[in-house]
Amino acid sequence: MEWAEPYTVERTRHDPVVSASSQTLDSDGRISAPHRVVDTLEIMEAAGTITQVMRAAGTAFRDDFHRAHLAPIKAAPMDRAGMGTMLRTPYGAGANTGAAERAGKRIQSQMALLGGIKSLAGSCAWAVLGEQQSLRQWAIERGVEARAASAVLRYVLVMLVDEKSLDRRAS
Repeated sequence: MEWAEPYTVERTRHDPVVSASSQTLDSDGRISAPHRVVDTLEIMEAAGTITQVMRAAGTAFRDDFHRAHLAPIKAAPMDRAGMGTMLRTPYGAGANTGAAERAGKRIQSQMALLGGIKSLAGSCAWAVLGEQQSLRQWAIERGVEARAASAVLRYVLVMLVDEKSLDRRAS
């Protein structure tokens, strides 16, 4: 995998960025060569430390996490000009859809399977897969060595894969 460079100091504090495989049109109709972030799961799959199925399980967790609106809301200060007239609900009318509820229930079930948010596995799933925090940052915050953090994430992914296969067998 080829990493694009150079980037700002701030950009290098996050996951790597690569050029997208195809060009696209920007909002003004000009041809652009977009970049995309390479996430932790993609890096691990490329290195051979996880399988494609494990990556898919982690991606499904992340997608459900965001569909259920569990990510913390990060917003500009409300005292900025023009902000007072905006809709004050984070996701607009109808945000609590059936899809969001079902995704939330799946996350709740998976978090229980992983031992809850206070367990190493649960906090890793929440922070790294859900909030898309770097594995390194999660490990520093939890006081876990890098090698052990990688093992915890692999354990989480194995548990999520096993849970998916049990769900398929039950239905």
